[in-house]
Amino acid sequence: MNAIFILADSLNRHFLPLYGNGWVQAPNISRLAARGVTFTNHYTGSAPCMPARRDLWTGCLEFPWRPWGACETFDEHLGALCEKSVY
Repeated sequence: MNAIFILADSLNRHFLPLYGNGWVQAPNISRLAARGVTFTNHYTGSAPCMPARRDLWTGCLEFPWRPWGACETFDEHLGALCEKSVY
């Protein structure tokens, strides 16, 4: 399985043509989206960037429980979980 996860800070999905925007041109990401799967719903437990990344990559909801921080060394990341499911 190949997966590309695109995460962009301060980018609202309504500014991308693949989500219905008619005045922004983004031919490369539109072509990538046409060949793959795009998501229309997403809910995160943390709004700030670094806690939200940990939420996305590990499934651990962080921001309500501890101060600002990156992924921990003991966190099991999405990539490692995908690799386990292949073998």
